[in-house]
Amino acid sequence: MGKNSLRVIMAAAIILLFVFSIMDSAVAIDPGDIPPGIPTPVPKATSTPPSSSGGSSYDYSPPVFQPYEIMVLNSAGEVIGTVKGISASDIRLHVQQGGWDNGYNYEMVIDAKLNGKPVNPIIDIAFKSPEGASLPEGFIDPKVLAVAEVNAKSDNGWDVTHGTSKLTVKIPGPIKNYGSSDKFYVLRNAGGSYEMIEVRPSGSTDGQEVSFEINSPNGFTSTFTLVKVLTAIPTPEPTPTPTPEPTPVTEQTGINTWTILLGILTLFAMAITIFYFLVLARRGK
Repeated sequence: MGKNSLRVIMAAAIILLFVFSIMDSAVAIDPGDIPPGIPTPVPKATSTPPSSSGGSSYDYSPPVFQPYEIMVLNSAGEVIGTVKGISASDIRLHVQQGGWDNGYNYEMVIDAKLNGKPVNPIIDIAFKSPEGASLPEGFIDPKVLAVAEVNAKSDNGWDVTHGTSKLTVKIPGPIKNYGSSDKFYVLRNAGGSYEMIEVRPSGSTDGQEVSFEINSPNGFTSTFTLVKVLTAIPTPEPTPTPTPEPTPVTEQTGINTWTILLGILTLFAMAITIFYFLVLARRGK
């Protein structure tokens, strides 16, 4: 083999070594290490005031809330309360309705905050006989004191602020045989399940009328049953939901098959270059 052939082979090996080195560097670069480009700032839009020489101009006035008060009726057309708009974020509902059952006069007062103005609001409060009231299992010697069904409608629906509904139930006559261990609950029928709210009587239980205040977090419409029991009903513990174990993520080491292959080819090209360089050096002597 002549000197010219060896020089060509050596030059080709050097070029191949240079190409492999560039490719190896390109593969080793992690795209995540490349910093993002600098965003081009967008100039802010500026408004040009109307020219004094011509055109039209006006002064903007923000809308002013107008307080209002609308009547709340029942289905019989009787006024039982009001909705008052104090401000855009303060709309108050107040209704009061009495009813008779078995010769006794019951009364319910509803107070709540609304997120919007109802159109043609109608609320019906009906007191039912405590006898035959539907109760969930678990009560020990329960005594039903009152049952009230509340229905509401309006042309645009009711948007009640969560947790603001307060119902006051007044039942006739004293609560007989009332003891310190007695517990009172209001059961709100929530479509097949029951929401249980513990309440306490206000005022003397020996008077002619006893009141119970009910803070109903999920609104004022449904069937509410007031009961007295001898012992407290334990609140059921929610069933714990198992937390799924996270799937281990395999960390990327940055070395793959392509990188290894490029490294081997680079070493091979370097070996060929050194070998032919030594051969040319000996022949040149």
